[in-house]
Amino acid sequence: MWEQIRLLCPLAQPQQMLLDFEKGAITSLEPNTVVKCCFFHLTQNIWRYVQSTYTHDEELAMRIRRIPTLAFARPADVPDLFDQVAMDLPLRLR
Repeated sequence: MWEQIRLLCPLAQPQQMLLDFEKGAITSLEPNTVVKCCFFHLTQNIWRYVQSTYTHDEELAMRIRRIPTLAFARPADVPDLFDQVAMDLPLRLR
């Protein structure tokens, strides 16, 4: 994708890009480009993972589904809230 943009707009030097968690797209950007990822795709990826891995453990599935709620917290609160969510998970998932 990025190669196509470079062909069409060779002088383009975006300061930030909104992407959908495709590792190849993220790593193809210039190092100084700020990467912002789509919240919808984050929650979709988490939901797929929970459905395929934890269908038998509803309590654990609910704990994992708390992760996307961090997107709505104040940035300064995210590290502490993440730690709280992580501590609520089994050791094998921390």
